[in-house]
Amino acid sequence: MKEIITDLDKIKYLGQKNENENLEFRSILKSKDYKEIDKIVHRLYKTISEKIDCTKCGNCCKEQCSTITNKEIERLSNYLNISTNDFEKQYIKIDEAGDKIFAHYPCKFLKDNQCEVYELRPKTCKSYPHLHKNEFTSRLFGVVNNYSICPIVYNVYEALKDEVKVDNIGLCGYFDDNGNEINMDLIKKPGICSICKKDNNQEEEILCNLNRFDQRNDSEFKCFAFEKL
Repeated sequence: MKEIITDLDKIKYLGQKNENENLEFRSILKSKDYKEIDKIVHRLYKTISEKIDCTKCGNCCKEQCSTITNKEIERLSNYLNISTNDFEKQYIKIDEAGDKIFAHYPCKFLKDNQCEVYELRPKTCKSYPHLHKNEFTSRLFGVVNNYSICPIVYNVYEALKDEVKVDNIGLCGYFDDNGNEINMDLIKKPGICSICKKDNNQEEEILCNLNRFDQRNDSEFKCFAFEKL
């Protein structure tokens, strides 16, 4: 196994540097038996998480906004002795998917890398970075995003590259959630792409193609990486 890296600045840099490679590897993982990948990820997660102290990091609380349920809001409101309405005004916003999330990051409850409401923290906080869950290959966009944030995710994903044998990462193609290869020539390019700076940019091609495929049946195409010419 490679040397464990925990330096957050280095991980953030490598996340940007390895973005295309990580997206290509995502496509490779989609072509594998998800149950076998789960076994490898669970083993790597157990080994690597034992070597990393999350309380000395806390980067997930500094870089992300977790979702929160109404019951969790009620519990935290009672703990703080304020109404749920006041709690939501101070701490909560609605994201693009319509879910309630913490409105601020770093999280307002993070003090000296310690959670002040640790025993009452939301379920999504407790389960982060979610590598103990099954069907790892169904959550790969989230994994790639967390790669540059969480040292555990970074090291597990890098170790996984060593364990999943690939002859040539640059010749992997694209695969859907069922492991079927995708013919990107059959995916229509949205009109908005023709006026985007990133259109036909080889460095952006992988992310663009995956975005188009994931939204192929949507009535409206949305791209949050769009940059007008």
